[in-house]
Parts: sequence; structure tokens; C-alpha cells
Amino acid sequence: APGAAEAPERPFDLSALRDLDVDGSLTLGALKVMNIKASQLRVAVKAQRGEVAVPVSLNLYKGSARLDDRVNAVPAKPVFAVKGDLAGVEVGPLAKDAANLDIIEGRGNIALNLTTQDNLVSALKKGLNGTLGVNLHNGAVKGINLQKLVQGLQQLSKNTRQESLGVGKEEKTAFTEFRANFKVHDGVAHNSDLSIKAPPTVHVTGGGDVDIGNSTVNYTTKVTFTKTAHGGSGTLPVYLSGPFTDLKYRVDLGALAASVVKQKLEARKEKAQEEIKSKAREELKKGLRNLFK
Repeated sequence: APGAAEAPERPFDLSALRDLDVDGSLTLGALKVMNIKASQLRVAVKAQRGEVAVPVSLNLYKGSARLDDRVNAVPAKPVFAVKGDLAGVEVGPLAKDAANLDIIEGRGNIALNLTTQDNLVSALKKGLNGTLGVNLHNGAVKGINLQKLVQGLQQLSKNTRQESLGVGKEEKTAFTEFRANFKVHDGVAHNSDLSIKAPPTVHVTGGGDVDIGNSTVNYTTKVTFTKTAHGGSGTLPVYLSGPFTDLKYRVDLGALAASVVKQKLEARKEKAQEEIKSKAREELKKGLRNLFK
């Protein structure tokens, strides 16, 4: 009811698995677990003395997955492990359904090797450890339009606002390639090798943390741009932070302005050096002509 206090989370009980002795298989046409939708499940189950192995193949979000799931129900707080690969999956709806994270679109592959232990779902998220790799193509990052931002570089002024540079809920940055590998420790997925290619002007690198247990993000990217409408190039920081449900981008306008000034100074320096070299060549030519008169 509106205004009612949220009910406390209840632990789940897997003690029944300790006496289970099963070696079999199961096929399901469709299944929804923790809001994740799947179809054409083919499941093998082997359980003995509280240890359960469940190899699974299934279709989900226009792709497929092969997973090796394991549960050890002997401890009071069960141990879970999952290892496998997702291929050709649409990550936008998957991330939205699984974690209420609406920040990316695209299709590609995900490799995961994760373990956790507890009898509360919230604690399972905070206890995640392992690795996660993402390789996507032909998608978009939501919340910022880096191409639009780059086009506005030369028009920076004290009245420039982030919205006019392409930062907002309705903005997107299309990419041809998105790669990132995460190391997960105690529910926090850390990344340091982000690579996003958004031709023809933008390449993004970066690193930071995705706190799965607390549903927050704290991430720093470096946007390298070339061949802008005004011929400039440079690098600027873009920060992403906040809860999954209300993520915020922040563009470092100070660093951006400094980058533009640096470009102009370097261009003037190159022009001055070229003029000096040109004058030196002319003087040398005159000297040689006088020498042979």
C-alpha cells in the first residue's frame, strides 16, 4: 500500500537440496527468473549430498547462452557459481530487466565467471566475485551525444551548458564497437580497459566501478576526438556517477576549454615555426646566389 514500510527481506532456504539425489534433464519452452526472460531451455541436473550441478543452454534476448551453474547447499549460507558465455544477446533489455540499468544499447557477447555466497538476494549481489567481459557492436551509449559535444567545442563560453553540448536523458552516442573487462570483488565490478569506437571523430577509453550490490556507478572516461568541424583535436574527461535509476554525466568544461586553448597555441606555434623555416630557406637561397655571382 502507498506509504507502507517495505517488508524486510527474507532469507531463502535450500536445505532440501542436501538430501536430493538426482541425475536427469529438463526442457522448458519459456521461463522468467528474477525478471530475466528466457526460452528453449535445456537443463541437465545432477545433485548429490547437497551439491548441485546444472549445465544450461537457452535462448534469451535474441541471443543464446551456455552456462555451467553450481550450488553448494551444505553450508547454512549456500554457495553459488556460474560460468559461461552469452552470444548475440541484446544487452539493453537484458540490463534493464536484470538490474534496472538503462544506459546502453547493442548486441554482442558476454563472458562471465562469478561466485557468491549467502541466503539473501541483496547479500548475494554484494558478495559477487569473479570476472565479466563485454564485447558489443553497433549500439549506443545513452545520456550523452559525444559527436554533438565535439561539434560544440569551438563555441565554448561562460554561458555554455552541458545540455547544449549533448548531455541529457534523450541524447545518445552511437558506437561500432564497445569492449570492457571487469574484475568483480565483493559486489563491485572494476574496469580499466574500456574502449568505445564511435567513428568518425570519437574514441573513448576509461575506467571505474559499477557497484552491483548498491546499484551505483562511479566511472571516468577520456574522450579523444579528431577532425572536428573546426579542424581541432584533443582529449576531455567525462564523468558518470549515481544510482542505476538516475545516472548523471558531467563534462569537465575547464579541461575542455584548456584543450581548445592548447590546440590553438600549438597551431600558432607550428605556423610560426613554419614561417621561420620559410624565411631561413629564402635567406639561404639568396646567399647561394650571391656566392656564385
